[in-house]
Amino acid sequence: MRSDDDSKSISSDSQLTIPEPLRFYSALDEEMFFHGLTSIAAIKSYVVKNGRPDKGRPNLVVLMLDKPVMEDVSLMNLIGLMARYSLDMSSLASQASEDNAVWFKDNKAYWFKNIFPSKTSK
Repeated sequence: MRSDDDSKSISSDSQLTIPEPLRFYSALDEEMFFHGLTSIAAIKSYVVKNGRPDKGRPNLVVLMLDKPVMEDVSLMNLIGLMARYSLDMSSLASQASEDNAVWFKDNKAYWFKNIFPSKTSK
C-alpha cells in the first residue's frame, strides 16, 4: 500500500506531513510502521516523498486524512505510533482544536514538549 505518487483527489487541508523513521531495523519493522498508519481510522492513504536519509533528512510521509482535524482516538493513536518510532511530532500541532485542547494541550502529557516545543518552559 506504500505509494510514491501524489494524491490529487484530497484537499491539502486534509493532509498532514510527518517524517518517516530514518531507520527501520527489519522489513517487518517497516511493514508494521505503515500498517500502523493505515490502521488509524482518520488516515485514508499516504504518499512517501523522498528525503535524504543519508544526510539526516528523513523521507516524508504525507497522510491523506478524512477531514482536516482528526477525531481524538485517531490523533491519540498517531501520537502513540510516532512516539514509538521517536519521530518529530511538531507537525501534529496543526491538529489542535477547541474540541481537543483539554487533553491535547496538556503540558504534563508525554507528547506536549514534542508537539509544542515553543510552549515549554526553559
